[in-house]
Parts: sequence; structure tokens; C-alpha cells
Amino acid sequence: MRAGLAFGLAAYGLWGFAPLFWHELAHVPATEVLGHRIVWGLIFFGLYGTLSGKLGEVVRIARDPPVRRRLALTALCVGFNWFVFVYAVMTDRVLDASLGYFINPLLSVALGRFVLGERLQPLQWAAVGLALMGVLVVAFGTDGLPWISVAVATSFGLYGLLRKTTDAPALAGSTFETIVLSPVALTGLIWLTLQGRGHFLAGDPRTDLVLVCTGPVTAIPLLLFVHAAKRLPLTLVGFLQYLAPSIQFALAVLVFHEQLQPLKLAAFGLVWLGLALFSLAAYRGPRKTR
Repeated sequence: MRAGLAFGLAAYGLWGFAPLFWHELAHVPATEVLGHRIVWGLIFFGLYGTLSGKLGEVVRIARDPPVRRRLALTALCVGFNWFVFVYAVMTDRVLDASLGYFINPLLSVALGRFVLGERLQPLQWAAVGLALMGVLVVAFGTDGLPWISVAVATSFGLYGLLRKTTDAPALAGSTFETIVLSPVALTGLIWLTLQGRGHFLAGDPRTDLVLVCTGPVTAIPLLLFVHAAKRLPLTLVGFLQYLAPSIQFALAVLVFHEQLQPLKLAAFGLVWLGLALFSLAAYRGPRKTR
């Protein structure tokens, strides 16, 4: 439990500050950035797997049809999530992405309760209610649920559920996901280069470096997340996810100067109160079993 909590906090902390990194690539189309995320992510996973001696687990996955099919689905979920988030940053809609990640924990809680049969304590139900109130305040107090928010929440919520219920080690599973996505990504990048429209090795060393770094920036928090999802109840994983959108919310307002309405600020407070209640319930739970 403690190791899972540490992995979760690290993963969501890195994801929270990710807009600062992706904003450096605002001059590159989101589809091209996605291609680089996948290709350089695969290279990073491959190097890490080689050094750790765990590449054999990828071969085992490739020979297991049920696991292979399940990871193909998770690859589609996470690839779509990557694209939507990068697009949101590049179009100055980080608040929309933040709202999506606020919705995502509620979806994870629902999946954990109704799909996996996980139980919630009364204090945790209260936390869910407060978080739901916060999301509804933003949704109905502004212009409704933007598509970016819905896409982010749905894709990553399903990804978390599928990975938790798939018998695949963290590194091997994530490596296989990028293998699934890499043929299309690599083909697209080669086509852009042949058309003279690619930004990699086009005379801007800074852009080249940032594009290469999309690999570890993508891979490291994803590995941390999968380690956390394997060790924690899905309901707790769901509420840890409030850390990332909270950081993103602050960045959107304080760094990217997106418009902050009073209703959004009120929703932010409700969500954090819900997180505090859920954290208190999670802390009390293990103590009662001793």
C-alpha cells in the first residue's frame, strides 16, 4: 500500500506539471507530437527493459492471445488520451483537460465499485459526493462539459480499469502498448519527413531535443502509474488522480493565464475537500484492521 501510494503520488505529480513541457512544442502539430511520443517512448521502454533484463516478459505477452488483445485495447485508450491532452495544451485549453481529469476519478470510483465490486466507506461516499458537486458546478455553471474533458476522462478511466485487470507487468505491458501504436506513428513521421513538413531535424536543435524527451516524459509517469494501479484499490487510485488536475488547474490560471471564473474556483475547493475526506478514510482504514 505504501509503495503504491508513493508511485501514485510521483506519477500524478509529473502529469500535473506536464503542460509546462508540452507547451514548448506548441509550434508542432499535435498529431506529429503524438507520433514522437510513441516512437521515443518505445525506444525508452526498450532501453529500460534491456538494462533491467525484462524484455523477455514482452515476448511472453506477445505469445498470450488474451493478454495481447487486452493490451491492444489499452494501447488505443492511452494513445487517444495522449493526443487529446497534447491538443488541449497547444490550444490553450488546459482548464478543459483539468476538468477531464477531475471527472476521471469519479469514473474510476464507479468502475471500481460496480465492475470490480470494491466497497466504499461512508466517509468515502461523502468524498465522492463533494467531488461530484465540484465537477457539476464547473459543468453547469459554465458552458457544459467540453469534449476534451469527456474524452480525457473516458479514455484514461477505461485505461486504468483494463490495466488493473490485465495480467501484464508494468514495464512489459507499457512496452507492448507502444509496440502496438508504433507502426502507425513511425509511418506518419516518415511521411511528414518525405513531405518536408516534419519538425524533427529541421534546423531547430531545441525542438529536436524536446521531441526526443517526449519519450521519457511519456514513459516514466506511465510506469509509475501502472505500478500504483497494481498495488492500490481502484477507488484510491481514482482519488489520487485529483493531484494532477489540481496542478494543471493552477498552471492554467497562473502560468498560461486562462480565464478563471468564480464558479471554477468554488469547484476547485469542493474537489480538494473531497480529496481530503477520502484521504482521511484511506488512512483510517488500515488502522482498523490491525
